[in-house]
Amino acid sequence: IAGIVNGDPGVAEELRAKLLASYYDANELVKVLSLYHRNTLGRPISFKGRRWMRIFCERILKPDHQKVVVVKAVQVGISEVFLAEALLYAANYGLQVLWTMPDFDSRSKFVKTRVDELFKKCPYYQERLDEGDGVNSEKMKKLGNGIINFAGSKSEGDLTSQPADIRYHDEYDLSDHDLLRRAVGRTKASEVKRVRWISNPTVPDYGSDLLWQKSNQQEWTVDCPGCGTSQVMDWFRHVVKPVREDSSEYVLRDSEWRSGSYRDIRLICPECNGTLPRFKGGEWVPCNPASPLQGYRITALMSPTVTVEELWEEFQEAMQDPAVMEVFIRDVLGEPYISGSQQIQERDIEEVIGDYKFKTHSEIASVAGCDVGDKTGHFMSIARPGVKRQVMEFFRASDFKEIKEKVLAHNVKCLVIDSEPQSEKARELRAELKGKCEVWLCKYIGQKGGGEESLSDVKKDWSTGYITVKRNAVIGMQRYEITQRKVTYPSNTKTVERGNVVNHMRALVKVFDKNSGRYYYINRGPEHFAHSDIYCAMANRLYKGANFHEIEEPADVSKMISRDPPLVMDKTLGMLLGYDPSKDTKTDTGRKIIWVDQRDFKGSDRYRSDAVTMGRFNKPSWGGFGE
Repeated sequence: IAGIVNGDPGVAEELRAKLLASYYDANELVKVLSLYHRNTLGRPISFKGRRWMRIFCERILKPDHQKVVVVKAVQVGISEVFLAEALLYAANYGLQVLWTMPDFDSRSKFVKTRVDELFKKCPYYQERLDEGDGVNSEKMKKLGNGIINFAGSKSEGDLTSQPADIRYHDEYDLSDHDLLRRAVGRTKASEVKRVRWISNPTVPDYGSDLLWQKSNQQEWTVDCPGCGTSQVMDWFRHVVKPVREDSSEYVLRDSEWRSGSYRDIRLICPECNGTLPRFKGGEWVPCNPASPLQGYRITALMSPTVTVEELWEEFQEAMQDPAVMEVFIRDVLGEPYISGSQQIQERDIEEVIGDYKFKTHSEIASVAGCDVGDKTGHFMSIARPGVKRQVMEFFRASDFKEIKEKVLAHNVKCLVIDSEPQSEKARELRAELKGKCEVWLCKYIGQKGGGEESLSDVKKDWSTGYITVKRNAVIGMQRYEITQRKVTYPSNTKTVERGNVVNHMRALVKVFDKNSGRYYYINRGPEHFAHSDIYCAMANRLYKGANFHEIEEPADVSKMISRDPPLVMDKTLGMLLGYDPSKDTKTDTGRKIIWVDQRDFKGSDRYRSDAVTMGRFNKPSWGGFGE
């Protein structure tokens, strides 16, 4: 260690060789954590009541722990273990470490509040920190001959610019998985090639849960003193039980406990009704021992700093609020969770399926959306515009030539196409269709929650053809259209593309982020047709004849309906949609219509201002007047 501190490369190489040869001290990480490391409160890590953590620390440096996934509850202390391991590898073994967070903001917060504070409180690390220019920053820390690079998962440059011997992907479920895959090449030249995925789970079959399913699935088991059976501590098996078999209300299994008792709530063994010990004994037991991927699940029931009474209070609140229940199961129990309201249900799609089949061409003006893929092709949704959008075809194009052919075949007048990853070809398509079809290149922003997101945040630049929208807002727009029956799909939607249209739409799942108090959307699988339909819905609003007020997914649909403003509609458009301007005063959904004649205004600013006044809009619509 002294050789590394003094910059002796020979000593560093010797230590690296020892690591590769597996000449390690099994207690090395335990010693660092208990003697030198400090948590956010400035205290050493205690293994009292954490036998599971000590055994984990003894295993993590072993050769068979090349790849590790940890699915965990919040505030269980395991992040400190991985941070200590990363610093150990950099300082004592001269390794190159890459530590990723979901984005720049989370990286900045992590480095400032966890890493920098650790160096201030811990002389052991401070002595090893190189204070030279450019080697101690928010992006990088140099310790001895080793380096830790901190990156946001949405920055391809940060992920691919530096080599790495070991990668840590913190908050993996909130990260950009596609870009993280590109970081794999950073460890190809290394002889170490270690990877750690650390995350609170979000939804089933996604992110950390998907890795967990592929792992050896190690659960912490304890023995019941009464009957001797080994059991994994489980909230619903040992702490609570339903009032009735079909009830969503729960009571404590420990029927003798009362609030204000001088003891904590006990875990009750379902085999013998004895008390299951939380912190006595125990061992990690794999459920899938053949897998080389090491997987560990850590729940709040394993933490000595949390009482069962505290968890019971949280659970009582969760029984009254689905959003709180979602957070409880994910962040306390360390389990993935999904409810029916978090994703489009198959029955929702069935209810908007019409009695017509796909049409491969049309002479009537259409609108379309296209999600640009990679080797799987480019995905299109084509519809007839209107207050109720009528989708005519879902189509997979093999190249941009086929996209153009399909646009011309359906007489598409407005196309919204994904601006990435083939922006140059998208711009070429826009130029080729000039005068025939209005083409917009769409860019999503705000990938993961944060800030108010509405369709009024849209930014359009006709000179470049780019339109920028908030991702959450437009996904919510499509969900609103489906659940409120403002769109129809062809009768064979469920069978076309081997059912992938429906699968893609259901792949977008709404997840609650307790940090921001807002929802955001993740994709559990391929979602190309979902995005093509979102782009198509945008094209419907951008189409020159369709003047619609912005539509957002409301938290309470009844409130959205009650505050719908009047629809200001051009008389010519109304007749095309089947209305009689001389008689009809409301839409089919009961919304008031204010009839105007666009020719009276000649496209002036007065047209927009008068329409806003008559309709009592809070904001001008972004797809209509004055365009």
